[in-house]
Amino acid sequence: MQNLFVIKAGECEDLSVYEQVFRDAGFRLIQTDDKDDLLLCAGALLYANEETKESALCSELTAFCVRRKIPLLIIHDHVLSEELRDTEGVYDASVISMDDWKGILKPEVIEKKTYSRKERMIVNLITAVFCLFLAGLFGWRMREALFEDTVPVQTEMTDTILNTYGGSAAQVYSISSFGNTVYRGSGYAVTSDGYILTNAHVIDHPSSMYRIVYGTQTLPAEVIAQDAGRDLALLKIETVTHPLKMAESEPESGSLIWMIGWPQNGPKTAIAGVYSGAEVHEGTNLFKLISMQMYPGVSGSCIINEKGEVVGTASAMSSADHTIGLIVPYDECTEFLKDHIFNR
Repeated sequence: MQNLFVIKAGECEDLSVYEQVFRDAGFRLIQTDDKDDLLLCAGALLYANEETKESALCSELTAFCVRRKIPLLIIHDHVLSEELRDTEGVYDASVISMDDWKGILKPEVIEKKTYSRKERMIVNLITAVFCLFLAGLFGWRMREALFEDTVPVQTEMTDTILNTYGGSAAQVYSISSFGNTVYRGSGYAVTSDGYILTNAHVIDHPSSMYRIVYGTQTLPAEVIAQDAGRDLALLKIETVTHPLKMAESEPESGSLIWMIGWPQNGPKTAIAGVYSGAEVHEGTNLFKLISMQMYPGVSGSCIINEKGEVVGTASAMSSADHTIGLIVPYDECTEFLKDHIFNR
């Protein structure tokens, strides 16, 4: 069953009639004020009336559909401007059949399920940092970077990093089977033909669909492989992507690094930090410590050096001050990709 997002303003006396038509055709209808819920949907319905033209929310939701290339079907099309009626991806309900509309909609995406390990990793992260601190294994500069109130995160290069390498980043959505919960994370392209690397825990939710926002496109995603131990997952979208290259050597401790992702579901952002390289073990799997301002939404982000080479994939953060993080090191990422792409 596909989801349709309903956009309306004010009273719409005959909307229930139209809604029933779409339900009878096998659609699930969703109506909220949150434009991110549009990412749950294969398309959107705009019930146009005089109040619609005055509604800022309707304008915002409509613009979001157009920008994200989400098919938009307008009921009572004559009420709206010619500019909107002539916009690509916008359709008039009075001249299109239900079969045609179904053919236009974004396809369903593949259902997958995984199992969670994120909370245990966070506990191990905090424990490891505490033990290393007591043992005196950090030099004073790294201790200062890891434990001061504000990590020295932003540099003159940050904007350059975002502008140069931000085109490789992707936002990953895992959408619950009931269509009422969205889990968000980040990822990045590792090939030119649509393979996206992220964390296993980003897709670690009972879900019936996955979507990836890449550039201006919102695309269905297929889960190709996942490794809960390494906390890595590989997804596939059908578009041309701009891959990042894996590093061939580990950065020196104290080196500047950058993350590109979507912290707290805000805009795409580059954040600078410091590479520690201290080891944290989770069973037989190895993670490395970094000092960086990290927030929910950045899991799966690329961690790169000044050359744009991937030195790791963001995996977990401390829950206290968000300044200490765990990353999957570049060599683990490389082995995972060899197993599931390059050596197939």
